[in-house]
Amino acid sequence: MLLALFLNCVYRSANAPWQDELTILIPLLTIFIFISSQDGFSIHPRYVVFVLPLLYIFASKVASSRVNKKWVSELTAVLLAWVVGSSLSFYPHSMSYFNELSGKPTNYPKYLLGSNIDWGQDAYALKTWVEANPDAKPLYISYSTPIPLEKLGIKSEGTVPSEPPVGWMVVGVNDLCTRDGKLDWLIIQFPMIPKKIPWGNKGIHG
Repeated sequence: MLLALFLNCVYRSANAPWQDELTILIPLLTIFIFISSQDGFSIHPRYVVFVLPLLYIFASKVASSRVNKKWVSELTAVLLAWVVGSSLSFYPHSMSYFNELSGKPTNYPKYLLGSNIDWGQDAYALKTWVEANPDAKPLYISYSTPIPLEKLGIKSEGTVPSEPPVGWMVVGVNDLCTRDGKLDWLIIQFPMIPKKIPWGNKGIHG
């Protein structure tokens, strides 16, 4: 996408009549600016996802320009295969997907948190894990989810305390990276945890 936009700027032959350009750019920029200017939900990129089709149409002009179409087609195929393979490598944790430019998994919470990475999608996976490990007690759970865990039959001793408890702990990435630093001790004592947090819930025996 970035390459196509760059080629559109470099090669004048990729330009369309200005009326056609504005037909795409005006709604694209209007929607993007409006969403970005709002408080409350502007932190969620999903609200601007529907501008992507307009962006794809705008960038696709390069395909009909005088650019060497052979190398453009070959490079497009390679990049498309890369994107598909990269996305599939995260399955079934697609909501937590970040491309390789974001670096290693420990970097992900630096860029996005909240519903952008974890919105309770692993609640049923947690239920399965708890049922498969009935001896994992006492169990402490700090995992923010729209579905109360009690309604799923998941019982615990409460949230993970601010000091190391004896037992098992399940921590979600949003709870681990809160600004109050309540669970900073967990990151210090178990430095391997940040490497796993994008992949959902992890049970750790204390």
